[in-house]
Amino acid sequence: MAHAHMKGPDPARGLQENWLLHKAMPWLIAFFYYHVSWICSWEASRISYRLNAEFEDHAEHEYNDVRRGPSGVRDGMPEPGT
Repeated sequence: MAHAHMKGPDPARGLQENWLLHKAMPWLIAFFYYHVSWICSWEASRISYRLNAEFEDHAEHEYNDVRRGPSGVRDGMPEPGT
């Protein structure tokens, strides 16, 4: 179930995605994050584990915000891992 704030641009209204912002930047951020994580795993595993924990914590909070939607009410989806 997609919320209205999660939908992409609407071609019928003449809205288009900015290629640099919506295609290139996510790829560059992921590329950078992957390589920093890989280097940390070789050089300082404690830093690598901490970086991964922070990333997972952030993702969990964002996921919960999306599940609640703009009204702040849960959408009836089951809890992850159940």
